[in-house]
Amino acid sequence: MKTLAKAVAMLGGLILGGLSGGAQAVTINATLTEADSKALAAPFDAVVSLDLGGALCTGTLVSTIHILTARHCILATPAATTVRFDDKTNGQTFSRGVSDIANMVGQNYEDGTDISILTMVQPVTSIAPMRLAAGALVGEGARLVGYGVSAVADAIDGTPDGERWAADNTIDNIGQSAVFPQSMIGSLLEADFDNPTGTSNSLSSVGSSPTMLFYEGAPAVGDSGGPLLVNRGGEWQIAGVLTGGTETYGAYGDVSWWTSVFSPAARGFIETNSTAVFAPVPLPASLALLLVGLGGLVALRWRV
Repeated sequence: MKTLAKAVAMLGGLILGGLSGGAQAVTINATLTEADSKALAAPFDAVVSLDLGGALCTGTLVSTIHILTARHCILATPAATTVRFDDKTNGQTFSRGVSDIANMVGQNYEDGTDISILTMVQPVTSIAPMRLAAGALVGEGARLVGYGVSAVADAIDGTPDGERWAADNTIDNIGQSAVFPQSMIGSLLEADFDNPTGTSNSLSSVGSSPTMLFYEGAPAVGDSGGPLLVNRGGEWQIAGVLTGGTETYGAYGDVSWWTSVFSPAARGFIETNSTAVFAPVPLPASLALLLVGLGGLVALRWRV
């Protein structure tokens, strides 16, 4: 996996996949505590930890038997893959085996195809699956969730805690990467990690705000496959699946990207290989009006 990471880094980014022996969790800004991040993540029981033959990644329950994750996480056979649930609502932890893995076909992990569907051997009925969003908006706030060890800004603690962490960020770009246009050609969602002083605004070229959100954070190694969530009328829905970032541990200024679930190709793959549900509720009213005025998704820099 380290060899793969170096190869991707040469293209201008780092795949945030799982590493044996522990994974790095969501990295929060230095004004927050670990307890803040874990409390923010607590309601998301559908977000799970994946053991892929010793490597660790993150995924999301999208039906009673299906898990959505990143294709680059798939390093093991179904028989060697385990889905671990931490049901904080009901105070229980449990695991499920995997009977089948479907991988989206693509030339690389930045072309909008970094998506896989795991089919579990037994259904999960105690946790509600998450629905998928019909779209997202540049400038919209979003929440990222993942598993791993302590990570606060640039001070990385390598102690694995097996807990679910969360942070917020702003979707700064949708479509081709603003930072690495030659290697990023798919339908992607992109965000940077702003610091308290507003001096780490890596995506200023696309109009990103330098202002740090209260729960601002970024993903890091081991969060791959985890969801980027948008709020639709009080319901958190999946807009993207974590593919990579420019910093291994999510330092200030890190640019991270998620593979869109709502591009036609990704949506078709997900609906063909699972019983996941895309929310019928349209995009936010403000976005719907904007799309009408602009004449379609292309104006918002979607590349599908």
